[in-house]
Amino acid sequence: MSSTRLTSLGVLELTGDNTRTFLQGQITSDAKSLSPNEAQLGGYTNIKGRLLSVFYLLCLDETKCWMLMPADIIDTVEKTLSRYAAFSRVKVANVSEQYPLYGKLDKNDGDPWSIVGEAINLEGNRQISWAAEKNANQELLAQWVEKDIEAKVPWIYSETLESVLPHYSSLVDLGGVNFEKGCYLGQEIVARMHYKGNIKKHTQILSGFSSPAKPGQALYSREGQKTGVVLYGIANKALCVCDDGKEYVEAEDSPNILMRN
Repeated sequence: MSSTRLTSLGVLELTGDNTRTFLQGQITSDAKSLSPNEAQLGGYTNIKGRLLSVFYLLCLDETKCWMLMPADIIDTVEKTLSRYAAFSRVKVANVSEQYPLYGKLDKNDGDPWSIVGEAINLEGNRQISWAAEKNANQELLAQWVEKDIEAKVPWIYSETLESVLPHYSSLVDLGGVNFEKGCYLGQEIVARMHYKGNIKKHTQILSGFSSPAKPGQALYSREGQKTGVVLYGIANKALCVCDDGKEYVEAEDSPNILMRN
């Protein structure tokens, strides 16, 4: 079995009798629909509907949920959620050091989005585990990131914090926004865009970078106009939010045209 330590991901833990009710009023996905040992993709937006975080939400039992997300934004999300959680008697804590995460590339013990033992099953025959792994192979980390890119998982890092709308990311396409649930912060803007918006930006996989693309890196049209931003990348490939119908170069003065996958 191939596994790798997912050094870029961390765990935000929420505990309390009202955890799922609290989350229902905070996030884009339907937390109340989760039963214990189920998971889903979701997002957390600010009042302007821009993403503070994209995460895997895990319901571990009736009173405990985990949000798996990039480690470099966990403290920011923790502080923001904690401002509201106290009113619901919910405790929010960064437990990343207690639960290191491991990605398994050829392992799936059940249906996608199910939790089996100390692991969550993902689509594409992948699994994230928080059980200790003695033989994790860090050379496989690049393969894991490439699988995330291929699945268009729109991770938000600190460089793109509060700069991307859910509709511009692939979060809506992947089912991470529920338009039938009740209100949450930014919901009015997200819903208005869904029902009335003429959306001209989308998540695209681009390849042909001369060096690994970094989160927040700007992309330009051949005419020198800023037309997109990198969410994250590996090797010569990246997941990007881009204007529709454009050709892209990786820098304002670059002749290197990037290819859509």
